[in-house]
Amino acid sequence: MLAGCAPADSQTDPEHPAGSRFFSKAESKAVAVAKADLERQDGKRIDARYNVTAIPEGYSVHVSYVHRYYHGKPLFGGHCTVLVSTQWTVITILPGA
Repeated sequence: MLAGCAPADSQTDPEHPAGSRFFSKAESKAVAVAKADLERQDGKRIDARYNVTAIPEGYSVHVSYVHRYYHGKPLFGGHCTVLVSTQWTVITILPGA
């Protein structure tokens, strides 16, 4: 297994798929805005897990891309952070290191 690509554990992992019940209504909307913008830019659907943090400007949506699955669990291969405003628009996308 590649370093940094450990399978996710849904019970302890702070990142969840879009539409997860773990997100509040506002957090779900921020994820939807971020996901739609990333898919528009990539020209295809993305498979990712998300973690949302409230910030003064709106929401910081951390996106971990699913590279593949191993025994049904996602393995991650890349990430970014999408800043979403309180008006539900993308402020900027910060690429992962």
